[in-house]
Amino acid sequence: MSRLLHLCAFAWCGMMIMVAEAHAQRMRFEAVADPPEVVLGSSVSLRFTLYDARGSEFVPPDLSAFDVVMGPNQSFRTTIVNGRVRSEMSISYTLMPRKVGTFPIGPARIRVGGKTVHSNKVEIRVLPPTHVPSDSEALPDVFVELVLSDTVAYVGQELLVDLKLFTKHNIDSYSILDEPELKGAWVEPLRRFDTRTRHEFRQGVQYLTKVLRRMAVFPQQLGLLEIPPWRLQLAVVEGQDRGLGFFFNTRVRPVVVETQSYQVQVRPLPMPPPADFSGAVGEYAVKMRVQPSRLSTDQTLQLLWIVSGVGDIKRVEPPPVPLSTDSFDVYEPRVIEETIYEDQGVLRGKKVFEVLAIPRYVGQWRIVPSFSWFDVDSVRYQRAVADPFFVEVMPGDGLQRTLSDTATTADRPGRPYPWAVHTHLRKDWPNWWGSWSFWLLLVLPWVGGAMVIGSSVWLARQPVLSEAARKQRAAYKLARQRLSQAKKYLAAKAYRDFYDVLSRALIEYVAFRLQLPMAEVAKATVEHRLSEKGVPPQLRSRYMQLLEWCDKALYAGQAQQLPHEQLYAEALEVIAALEPYLRLQRDG
Repeated sequence: MSRLLHLCAFAWCGMMIMVAEAHAQRMRFEAVADPPEVVLGSSVSLRFTLYDARGSEFVPPDLSAFDVVMGPNQSFRTTIVNGRVRSEMSISYTLMPRKVGTFPIGPARIRVGGKTVHSNKVEIRVLPPTHVPSDSEALPDVFVELVLSDTVAYVGQELLVDLKLFTKHNIDSYSILDEPELKGAWVEPLRRFDTRTRHEFRQGVQYLTKVLRRMAVFPQQLGLLEIPPWRLQLAVVEGQDRGLGFFFNTRVRPVVVETQSYQVQVRPLPMPPPADFSGAVGEYAVKMRVQPSRLSTDQTLQLLWIVSGVGDIKRVEPPPVPLSTDSFDVYEPRVIEETIYEDQGVLRGKKVFEVLAIPRYVGQWRIVPSFSWFDVDSVRYQRAVADPFFVEVMPGDGLQRTLSDTATTADRPGRPYPWAVHTHLRKDWPNWWGSWSFWLLLVLPWVGGAMVIGSSVWLARQPVLSEAARKQRAAYKLARQRLSQAKKYLAAKAYRDFYDVLSRALIEYVAFRLQLPMAEVAKATVEHRLSEKGVPPQLRSRYMQLLEWCDKALYAGQAQQLPHEQLYAEALEVIAALEPYLRLQRDG
């Protein structure tokens, strides 16, 4: 009974620690100045907000450069979104600047759970009353803009695109007249982002601003990514009067506005990538596990890579397996979890790769998994290497297999240590001299030596194939495997996954056959290379049209409307028709 109580107490403490850690990860203390630029004689609102926590002993920063007109005013709000309770504790001031200049405001402090938490710093710029540029009349009272997080990106990088409203008048409602299609990019609309109204200055004129839409855009091709303009219709409130009708309708005036267009330069990744790079571009964290630490030759070893972060998680492929196929029967990597979710205004993803392996020999192994990704902030490849996992393999119920010579394998990953050798001694058989087994063993080394020498000479005369050449030879087989996987998604009516795998089958087949690096694959390049290989124009057109249909399904929201069965059959025919041209070129 005492042991049970101890276990319950231990489990309760662990749960409390997990809850505290999750709470600490959500909690944040934020300072916002609205507007960050103000004309002398106008007021500015300074707000400190503590999210998902209760605080006490608030200490404001130095506000001596301003007159405090109002405050501190404290408010508390609790909301429930999708079953999750969120809280906001706010302390606000209304300030009046005393003079022109730029005034930094340091962090505020507050006590949360016995610890002191600091807010971020803010800066308020005070402009002179006469600071109005000569071209201020060029800006209308109401307009919209596209605001991009970056105009230079890499394939697979997440870009945030905001549709932002600037207005001097009240807006009753809005409707989108033209939502353009982005070709060569995967677009995912976001729902949870900051929709608060703020004050901003443009050319010395103060506007009320609000983000109407936010999208996560992931470039899929090299070159220029065109972001066409958006057209909206705004219902602008006229004056302060209300109509005299029964429902007191507000009088509005329809105004059609249009954003500017953008071009994003999509660059290739630096070459060469690390050996364990598998397509992750963005900001990532990875956890690696190898379990169990003790097993028998009849049991299965599990390797896990838990990858999460900001980026196109769908492009992330399984990393290389740090096991020798001489010592383990290694199964193909598979994805056991893939999720995409929103977090604080960005799109995040999580992917879990699993590799199963069965050891062939008794012994001890040192396994070191790793994972590399391209970090867009530092513009360089980052690599995470796990601490070595030591695995002990014991004899199973079946046939025990051992290694008799491991002196050269001590420092190789996934290979046994020298002290893991098992030697078995047996008594010599009586009357063995001159028997048929004696003569057989006498001849066998000579025959075996001749075979080894002959095979070595034959292998030496064979050309050494590079990784690209091996992929070239296996391209058709890999494409058929992809298509088989796509057929399973089609049968399950998982249409987006179907078109994702179908697109990969088409692109990888041609890229491997033509020995094109995946980072350099672009439609214009592929079509030009197919033309060089003698592929007829009609067949090239069918192949490019298939890629267009896949893009429309993946990036234009048409995955449900397309003729799935027909496109699958067309992909089978096109790859089979391309095979004679590309295979003959390879063999020639």
